[in-house]
Amino acid sequence: AELLAKADIAIGAGGSITWERMFLGLPAIVFTVADNQVDVANHLNSLGFIFYLGDIKTLENKNTVKDLMNYVSSAESIQIQSEKLLAIKYASSNKVVSQLVN
Repeated sequence: AELLAKADIAIGAGGSITWERMFLGLPAIVFTVADNQVDVANHLNSLGFIFYLGDIKTLENKNTVKDLMNYVSSAESIQIQSEKLLAIKYASSNKVVSQLVN
């Protein structure tokens, strides 16, 4: 958690570390490595909480690099993602549950 707290952005898998990154307000580029991560990653991406690249088994280098470059070249998008994450952190638990479930 100490390294995450010092980071400006993270790249990683869509497992339980996703929740730690979100709690810290750390914008993240996420790929999934297991089937049970896909629905959650898609949902969090649709809400703007993460940047979901796709499943690790189907990523293509050419498209992945292009997507990464587009994402990291937009400081404004990264800042907005961080602000969304921090807003969730400080929201009431009912709002958080409602937003994640719906």
